[in-house]
Amino acid sequence: MQDRYTGDVGDFGKYGMLRQLCGLCDEDADPLKLGVVWYRPDPASVINDPLDDGKHTTYLRPKHEKQFKPCDPQLYERLRVIVKRRQRRVSVIRTSGLLGPGAQFYEDCVPGPDGIAHGEAGLVDRLRWAEDALGATAGCDLVFLDPDNGLAPASVPITRKMAPKYAYLEEVGKWSKRCQSLVIYHHLGRNRPHLDQIAGWLECLRDEFKSHDIFALRFRRGTSRAFFVLATAEHASVLRKRAQALVASPWSKHFDLHE
Repeated sequence: MQDRYTGDVGDFGKYGMLRQLCGLCDEDADPLKLGVVWYRPDPASVINDPLDDGKHTTYLRPKHEKQFKPCDPQLYERLRVIVKRRQRRVSVIRTSGLLGPGAQFYEDCVPGPDGIAHGEAGLVDRLRWAEDALGATAGCDLVFLDPDNGLAPASVPITRKMAPKYAYLEEVGKWSKRCQSLVIYHHLGRNRPHLDQIAGWLECLRDEFKSHDIFALRFRRGTSRAFFVLATAEHASVLRKRAQALVASPWSKHFDLHE
């Protein structure tokens, strides 16, 4: 997650989905305490990223308001202010209260690549980073992992310089073993149909984390992305019901559910 993405249409979908899953939009809901782990790459690793990344804010224009604002009016208006005032920093989301009064955040830069230890030396730093993230989200019911690119493919081992842009199954397992539910961001690429990509990762995650109930929500606006939900037995029923409510609400124009 990078500051320049703050407030774009992907953020609207991401934080709207988390607010729904945590029960923050329903006064009668029993809220889940959220932990957010932003995989913030070192600035040296993003200087060659496309310059138009993070510029998808036209959803905030008046002509698009009817399509987006009814999904979550409070979130929509707050993000509009953030973009208008040029406050596009993840720290503003942290202090906004949008993700619940008890939300916990971890936003240290992921170790790597060039200019910082990488390869086997960098792995030690990465493991330390993951342990710190685990500590920062202790006591949370639901933990959101937010890497730039999503779950790592086999072609990008954790010792590669592109590793800060990915979350790894070994890291996911740390929260799984602590019996916390998770949501994992994943960017859907152009190499094959999105539904095939989602199905493939669902199969992989179910093989790896058999104790969790696993499904996905796809956000179809801007660059398509999937959010993989790994629910513990304690949270499975409520998370599934809230996901089903999401896709039956005004959010249905933007999200679909994959089981």
